[in-house]
Amino acid sequence: MSTHRTALIPLEAWCYSSPDVRDSGQRVDFGLLAEALIYYDCLLVNISNQPQLADFLRWLVNTSLDNS
Repeated sequence: MSTHRTALIPLEAWCYSSPDVRDSGQRVDFGLLAEALIYYDCLLVNISNQPQLADFLRWLVNTSLDNS
């Protein structure tokens, strides 16, 4: 039975996953991450390549600096 405490989130945006995000030029779907944070206590993030990792870390740092 699932406890719905943890979720695996694929953040990549490509033609079959988040096509609108991909069409806007972004490589990472931050909306999916934000929605998952509402419902789950713990998130496991699946990042496919280095450019996506760089975008994710840049977003994370900028978000952290905006809140401090």
